[in-house]
Amino acid sequence: MAKIIHEKLTVELRTKDSKGGPITVDDAKAILGWQTEEDAGKDFGTDYRFKVDGDKVRLTNNPTNRPFRMTLAKRYASEMFRNKWALNGETIIIDRKGFIQSAQHRLVAIVLAENMRKADVAKGKDNGWRGPISVEGILVLGISDKADVVDTLDLGQKRSLGDVIFRNHDFKGMGEKAQKGIANVLAGATRLAWLRVGGKLVSDAPHFPHSEALDFIEFHPGLGESVKFIFEEDGGTGADGKRLSSDISLAYAAGLHYLMTTAKTNPDKYDEDGEVNVTLRDKADEFFVSLASGAGLEKGNPILTLKASLKRIDASGAMGRDEICGTVIKAFNLWLDGKKADKATAIKVKRTKDKTTGKVVLAETPRLGGLDIDRDPADYEAEAPAPPEPPKTQKGKKAGKAWAEGDQAWVKEEDGEHWFGTVKEVIEVDPEAGGGTSVELTADLDGKTYEAKPGQLVINKPKD
Repeated sequence: MAKIIHEKLTVELRTKDSKGGPITVDDAKAILGWQTEEDAGKDFGTDYRFKVDGDKVRLTNNPTNRPFRMTLAKRYASEMFRNKWALNGETIIIDRKGFIQSAQHRLVAIVLAENMRKADVAKGKDNGWRGPISVEGILVLGISDKADVVDTLDLGQKRSLGDVIFRNHDFKGMGEKAQKGIANVLAGATRLAWLRVGGKLVSDAPHFPHSEALDFIEFHPGLGESVKFIFEEDGGTGADGKRLSSDISLAYAAGLHYLMTTAKTNPDKYDEDGEVNVTLRDKADEFFVSLASGAGLEKGNPILTLKASLKRIDASGAMGRDEICGTVIKAFNLWLDGKKADKATAIKVKRTKDKTTGKVVLAETPRLGGLDIDRDPADYEAEAPAPPEPPKTQKGKKAGKAWAEGDQAWVKEEDGEHWFGTVKEVIEVDPEAGGGTSVELTADLDGKTYEAKPGQLVINKPKD
């Protein structure tokens, strides 16, 4: 039985101005009980928590915590490396026996972030790090280790990007309900614009950190203006409302409106100094006013054809949402050039079958120009190919059942995002560290290895 280390409950503030200073990598490792094979002087075999740069790692002070998710730790590490992590009042909770009950991912992230800094010192300096990474925090030491106490931790609802935007923005002249609605529209519009400005698509589904979203909004103030315009043009939920949202989500309408507004931007000038040209704002407004009302549209008008086409596109999946974007863009480009679209085929996004998987995919990616172009892979991450369908030999395999090296699976994260990968290794977790099974997978999207629990793995792509 583990001995009592903390006899009474205490709170310790760790900041740059406090006696102990901020939490360093060495502090984080000590709290975690970080141990490698070299530290232990023996081969761990399959008895370890995860690998870092090929080294097997145990966390000896983390035996009763919830399952560890390497993907989450890496997300936190990215925020720390970018110097976006802040002291926000959340605590690192350690029980009376010295075991971590809340903060395993944050503490591991400190170690990972420092590894990132060492691997790219110049980038670290750009982010404001002139030496080893450390993080300010609050330690709560000595809580009870009884289940009825520990099981009350981390039960709060995760903040969505809409929640974060709602708290960070003042939408003047609106009631709270309307503010919540427009915050969620801005969240979706920001993600869409961020994807397309980076040369990606909705079906690429990369993670979008909240801090990066707020930076993007600040850098693109016109995006908020587009959201307000689309939100007001929709007209609310009354009898005269839903003029746009009956055909297209307001988030996608707002994101596309902003990209239309900036379609005359010189990409080189934008890349060099962030210069944005918004001379098409009036045209973007006119396009969506006509789409909302439908008034005075004669046969052959691309907007009239678009209204009919949008009703036929299934928006439940990522490919469908990319198809909606492409269809709207095709219609806008024809309308802007004064051309007609007598038939739906004039604005329909072409489809094809992937020769390897037989899966139906989009054969083209219509772009508006300006901010919305295919980016140079030398400056931006190259667009990832659509992940293949799992082999038919796996058909029927259920979540959490006997996964093996070489199996292909979809991984569903707690925040609703999902990705496709190949099982690299199935690991039996140390019984003293909670037991169970952990699975390492190589993600198709970026070729990196991540960790998941068997219950997160499914054979068929999860619903968005």
